[in-house]
Amino acid sequence: MPIHQLGAKAVELLLHGITHKNDHARRRERVSTELVIRFREALDYDRSIEIFKRIQQVLRDYAGSATVVLELPRASGGARRVATSFRSQISADVAEAVEREVGRDVVEVIVPH
Repeated sequence: MPIHQLGAKAVELLLHGITHKNDHARRRERVSTELVIRFREALDYDRSIEIFKRIQQVLRDYAGSATVVLELPRASGGARRVATSFRSQISADVAEAVEREVGRDVVEVIVPH
């Protein structure tokens, strides 16, 4: 089953304690404290689990205070932003490590300037 077809609760359980961030004003305040990992396409359930585990492993080497946010494609277009319980440094090194581990064809890591 593609991840975009999972219900919100299933996605939360999958990502171990994530919370959805829908407050636009608060989102603007957090911009510089987020590391965004944008998925280029919807993945099936097994593949998404594998990718999330690999990302988590990489982030262990770059522990920090920034919230890691996943942008997951929606079937209807656009993306769902999901804040995870992962915390990371914000740097080009982190972005490079994540993209190298899971593939630039799978994710794009957005590092705020």
